[in-house]
Amino acid sequence: EKLLLISGGGGGDALPAYRETLRGIRRAGADGIRALLVAGPLMSAQDYASLRSEVAPLAARVKLVSFVKPFEDWLRASDAVICMGGYNTLREIGAIGKPALVLPRDHPRREQSLRAKVFADHGWCEYTDVELEAADAVADFCVRLSADRLTASLSSLPCRGLKSMMGALEKLMPGGQPAPGR
Repeated sequence: EKLLLISGGGGGDALPAYRETLRGIRRAGADGIRALLVAGPLMSAQDYASLRSEVAPLAARVKLVSFVKPFEDWLRASDAVICMGGYNTLREIGAIGKPALVLPRDHPRREQSLRAKVFADHGWCEYTDVELEAADAVADFCVRLSADRLTASLSSLPCRGLKSMMGALEKLMPGGQPAPGR
């Protein structure tokens, strides 16, 4: 069986993405997939209760928890991820090259959608708008996961920050001297 990790970051605004994900899992049949849905510590008690009732018919395949520690270990153990487009989650997914479907929120700011599009353009994830029938994209993602047809060649996110910073510091040094420590 494949492990699908479902995360909405803190969870405070993740309920629409979770609902679409659950609809997609039902459509796909999700044979051979077990999912861990991490609601997030910021999800309201009312939203959590609603989500728990929506997960109940899928309890044989989907386990709902408030949070997991350490998240990175669960991320590494998973075969694929469905998430929102938060900076930390996408950075962690990109750093290990995990196949991911991103369902970014578009309000109150578009930063998650913009980030997801840039990541998708670089081949670091797939994404779809949660408000545009995301359940179909989730179903397709689950079918490909269960059939081992997800793109396994997602490249890891390049970690050139330190190198770029050192290059910029060298330009600032008098006479183009290498930055200290190089």
